[in-house]
Amino acid sequence: MAPSPQFIVGSPINRGQGSGSSNSGNFFTRFLRDEIFAPEKRQGNLDIIVSVGVFAATIAFLQNYPDLV
Repeated sequence: MAPSPQFIVGSPINRGQGSGSSNSGNFFTRFLRDEIFAPEKRQGNLDIIVSVGVFAATIAFLQNYPDLV
């Protein structure tokens, strides 16, 4: 009978990044905190959201009113 695989449960291995609170969490939560919700990157993220919104609204408008083009 083959041995069953064993899994280590707990926090991931610290890869030389220090043990500060800014490195806590998994990749997704760190990404959200450091790239999406960071105050210094908020203006750029809002610019992207507005641009995508205007693009989507333009596509929707042109789909509904093609005779105005």
